[in-house]
Amino acid sequence: MLEEGKQTYYAINFQRGEKLSEKSYDTALARMKEVHDNCVEIDTSRAMRIVKDSSTDVVPDPEVAPQEDVSDYPKDDINPDDIPF
Repeated sequence: MLEEGKQTYYAINFQRGEKLSEKSYDTALARMKEVHDNCVEIDTSRAMRIVKDSSTDVVPDPEVAPQEDVSDYPKDDINPDDIPF
């Protein structure tokens, strides 16, 4: 539905239309199932690709802990009186 105002735009009309015939209903239902199946297939392949990309062949050694970079930490305790605000 075309709406007129400051700008011309299309809007969805949610008024109930006439009831579909049995043949049209079957056609619409078949198309909806086809779209659903395609969405499931795409979602599954995307999820599998994410899992494949995130998996690695490196097995972490539990004996070796990652070293934390502490070079930015202050050496002494912070004095609250030194904070300018």
